[in-house]
Amino acid sequence: MSKIFKKYVAILLLITGIVCAAAPQNEMNSILASVNGTPISLQDVLPLTRAEEFRVFSSCVGEELQKRILEIRRRATDELIDRKLILEDYAGKSFELSDKDIESALDDMAEKSGLRSRAEFRDTLRRQGTDIEDVKKNIRESMIVQFMLHREYLTVKSVTPEKMYALYLKNQKAAKDNSSVELAMILLDKSNSSRSQYIAGELNKNPSRFAALAAQYSSGPGKEEGGKLGKIRSDLLRPEFARVLKSPEIEKVYGPIATPEGTVFLKVLSCTSLQQKSFKESLPEIREQLEKEQRRQSRKNYTQRLRKNAIIRYFF
Repeated sequence: MSKIFKKYVAILLLITGIVCAAAPQNEMNSILASVNGTPISLQDVLPLTRAEEFRVFSSCVGEELQKRILEIRRRATDELIDRKLILEDYAGKSFELSDKDIESALDDMAEKSGLRSRAEFRDTLRRQGTDIEDVKKNIRESMIVQFMLHREYLTVKSVTPEKMYALYLKNQKAAKDNSSVELAMILLDKSNSSRSQYIAGELNKNPSRFAALAAQYSSGPGKEEGGKLGKIRSDLLRPEFARVLKSPEIEKVYGPIATPEGTVFLKVLSCTSLQQKSFKESLPEIREQLEKEQRRQSRKNYTQRLRKNAIIRYFF
């Protein structure tokens, strides 16, 4: 067995021990919900929630901790309810997974765990309090759930060119909306515009003097802070600034720029700009995004349909 797998097993056993020590056996066996008469206990839920509960424990206390843990366990309970309903739905279908697929998945699991033989895998599982038949059962059920979800998705899959282009436009707008630039400004009003050539020369020789020149000569806001204007969304820039800041570079000085208020010099202090891709370049990413959303919606519709004909009770 590899050192990594030994460490993983040790951590898993340690966490299991901590949780079991923190929760009495009667609490571990407490029923959280039932679906069509089949109970779901805390012991069923904890393997799904343990890691997340530990993270919450490190950041929350008191009532907030209890609230977050209940939310985590409710979400996991819902996942188990959906899983049981999907397995029940599969039971009425006329197709079956092959033993070969399950054995292959079992071999992959052993190989990824660094185990060299089926016998070594059996020994490892036995030390963890389980056996290969339990693992096979879990593998089979997971395969069934994925198969049924994929089968449901195929009935609604519809990634058309129109949908892809609509999403492309939406993404382009989001990228534009999320682009921002942080600026500093020197404004020479009309009475001071004769200094424009001098300021331009000084900035060309030494752009780092921008703040000092702003404090000395600017008529604009924030001159005491080096002419800082703060961050602004790129699509909200006034037209005169937008024209020269199409591809802003950090620490670069732009100007002179003629405005109704006078002559302006701008310095880019920082910028957040998402790269704009062509529709053709974006196609793989857009297709994946659409399919992911359709899979999510397909799963939601499927499980909601199954729930309508189920008897589900919650006890927490």
